[in-house]
Amino acid sequence: MKTQYVIALFSTILIIVAGSIIYFAFSDENSSSDPDVSSDPTPSEVLTPGPVDEVRSDWPIYLTSMTHLEGNWTDAAENKDYFGIVASNIRALLDTAEDYGAVMTIESETPFAIGSDRFGDNVLKEVVRRGHGVGTHCDVAPSVDLPDALLVQEMREKKEAVDALVGSSHNLGCSGAGGLSDWYAGATGVGFQYLDGIVGFHLLALEMRDRTMNWTNDAIFGGLLHDDPLPFAQRYYPFLISELGFVEDARGDLLISSGTVAQVASLSEVLSGDNDVCERNCSFDQADTDAAVAFVRDFAAKHDGLRPAKLDFYIPLSTDLDGLEIFFGALEGLVDEGLVIWASQKEVYEEAVAYYDSL
Repeated sequence: MKTQYVIALFSTILIIVAGSIIYFAFSDENSSSDPDVSSDPTPSEVLTPGPVDEVRSDWPIYLTSMTHLEGNWTDAAENKDYFGIVASNIRALLDTAEDYGAVMTIESETPFAIGSDRFGDNVLKEVVRRGHGVGTHCDVAPSVDLPDALLVQEMREKKEAVDALVGSSHNLGCSGAGGLSDWYAGATGVGFQYLDGIVGFHLLALEMRDRTMNWTNDAIFGGLLHDDPLPFAQRYYPFLISELGFVEDARGDLLISSGTVAQVASLSEVLSGDNDVCERNCSFDQADTDAAVAFVRDFAAKHDGLRPAKLDFYIPLSTDLDGLEIFFGALEGLVDEGLVIWASQKEVYEEAVAYYDSL
């Protein structure tokens, strides 16, 4: 009896094992032949994330320029001959730049804008038509702390003078406006989207705890007034702010777009740390072009492409055109290599907005 029970139990176990083998074999066959048959994921499938948007790492380096039509050029509004000289110099600068694919941005204060209307020669509109950029130059008294309402009124007059010539859609930014007054309130109060030309004056409106170390009022007025106070990452990578100061806010409404390298005639001195030799009256020679090329190459080698970068050259209207031909020719070679791209200040703003929209 006991032997029969053991045999029966053993037979039952054999039947169960055989049945299981047949079932799983049949299931595997169906799974491999029928794509609609689903199964539980393996541990590796559970731990492997699904597809995600890749972080863009090919944001370019933009070359930009600033040329200022100053607020103290009052004769440009009153003297047709003086206005004509300025207009002729602008066109000569554009002609030279275009020979080498360079893009200029002409930023005008009120006198030249008034003269353009008074003398019937809308040079700024021509600048836009020829593929370059236009902006407003805001010469605001740095040592006067204006109430916000008065600052907005002053900056609005400057902006509207340029708007009347090119349309507000082509006049999105302002260079300057730094001083004791709240330049953030002034810029946003009149609808500017970006500020370029950041210099020591812009620290005057900030508390000392929010300034670059040792940039006191005395130091700024004593010699640092035209120097760029921003650290490397902020200087060459435009960023949004939402209040007075230089704290990035991805939801901000004003782009700080500096990029300062140097005035072209002082490139070799500034980039070598020897700018005190000639300050803002340096001669424009081959050494400046060589310094610019070396700087751009070094910057490009370090640029990781995770956000757009900007390198800005200040080109006064009085700059020697022969020197500019050499300068533009050398930078054209870097453009051809794919290291950099020329752009207007407005185009850099638009690229920065695209960057923030991608986050």
